[in-house]
Amino acid sequence: MKVIKITLMMLIFCQAAVAQTKSAAEIVAKQVERLDQQVELTSEQKEKVTAIIQLSTEQIMQLREEEKLTPELRKELKSTEREQLQEILTDEQQAKLKEARKERAANRPDKALKKAKREERKATKNALVEKRRAFEPVLTADEKAVIAQARALQPERIKGKEAREALTVEQKEARKKQQKEIRGLLKPIVQAHKTELEKVKASLPENAESSNPKKKKDKNAFACWFLLMEV
Repeated sequence: MKVIKITLMMLIFCQAAVAQTKSAAEIVAKQVERLDQQVELTSEQKEKVTAIIQLSTEQIMQLREEEKLTPELRKELKSTEREQLQEILTDEQQAKLKEARKERAANRPDKALKKAKREERKATKNALVEKRRAFEPVLTADEKAVIAQARALQPERIKGKEAREALTVEQKEARKKQQKEIRGLLKPIVQAHKTELEKVKASLPENAESSNPKKKKDKNAFACWFLLMEV
């Protein structure tokens, strides 16, 4: 039963990350379709599942819009939804969910690989920190002041896909505006030290630049990121 509960939690997990750019109907339809593909819901079950997820989704969206959605309240809503879904599914359907979970687990990287990647990222980060410290004396006092100003403008870091998807359209636009202002401040410094910064970039492993493909489209993304590093 514990395994089944975990599986059901994963199926409805994205409900906790409801984005303002998506309608409740779109989110509900996606969740019902996913569950139907895994357990083959009957017409009657689809109606009940839709009603349950619809209510949960609307509650989450409303609370987020009112800025009243806390982790505890979100957990409570997900727990209620999970329990209600369990009551609808048959034993056979719950068994299918269990098998689906096993298949997903089998396709995930093993622990050894994850550990190796973490260690690689850590080594890369340490190398970057050393290179940034070595770069600090190259900067003038005025340039250091501008970098400090740019650091102060950086939006709060958002960790995890769920938290990023939960941002409203207005919040996303505000963050884009901040990033644009930061790049504008740093542009003269990037141009003044273009050669040195390109050498730093070329000396690092490919994965050290950025894991975000969108940032790689900006030719100055790495230089700005490097300059903003704390030393």
